Amino acid sequence: MSRKESSSIKKKSLKRSYQVILGSKVLFGNPAPDIYTAQVPIATASWINTTEGTVVIDMLLSRQNGRSLVKKIEESGGFVKYVVITHAHMDHWGGYRSFKEKYPEAKIIIQKLGVERIEKYKILAEHRAYMASVQFDIPENPRTRDFLEPTETYDEFMTFKLGGYTFELYHGRGEIDDVTWVWVPEIKTVFVGDLLLGMFPNIGNPFKPTRFALPWARTLEKIREKKPDMIITGSDVHPVFKKEEVNEVLDDTIEAIYSIHDQVVNLL
Repeated sequence: MSRKESSSIKKKSLKRSYQVILGSKVLFGNPAPDIYTAQVPIATASWINTTEGTVVIDMLLSRQNGRSLVKKIEESGGFVKYVVITHAHMDHWGGYRSFKEKYPEAKIIIQKLGVERIEKYKILAEHRAYMASVQFDIPENPRTRDFLEPTETYDEFMTFKLGGYTFELYHGRGEIDDVTWVWVPEIKTVFVGDLLLGMFPNIGNPFKPTRFALPWARTLEKIREKKPDMIITGSDVHPVFKKEEVNEVLDDTIEAIYSIHDQVVNLL
């Protein structure tokens, strides 16, 4: 097979993969009482049903995903009161418009730096679409509408209660600088977004701004101090960690980040 033929096959495969990601059905889970997950390729959202309403963590990749997520939340007996965005990457709030249409009074919370990042996404929409087409060999498709419009922001810490559960929101840094991780002490569960991926941490990304290796590891150390019984991630690779998996994934990821950081610095 020639290099040209191989390249053509690769491009067709990548474009099919892109179509699969956008058109995939949402897979739902119920890892514990009142706790649910919603999974598509590259992203996972989750929610907790309480006696006073539902708290949603992230909104998946697309408007279509959002519609499926809203429908399943309602089938589970939920009614959305809060949405917490773990970070401003678009695969975590792409379903925003579907939520906004159905629950216009719901509070949508993001760490304050996320507002600046989303504004940058608006300004650089065409450039970002071009860079994605180069990096992933997918069609240029700049997002020009349905950008997230949060109703509330916070700085370093925020807490609220709903239906007997306490939701503690902490600011961290990882893939980007507006990371939120959510601790629910009554059930010793933490929602971490993309701080954990079920694989090697994504601490570098071609064509994108430098990520935050050491702050990422330190954020995970703070999570480890909570001694959670369950971790729910924002990744599709391994959405839920329980029991002995919890310490293992935290320890291994922290060690991996420190190791790769130190090796790069030493090489320099």
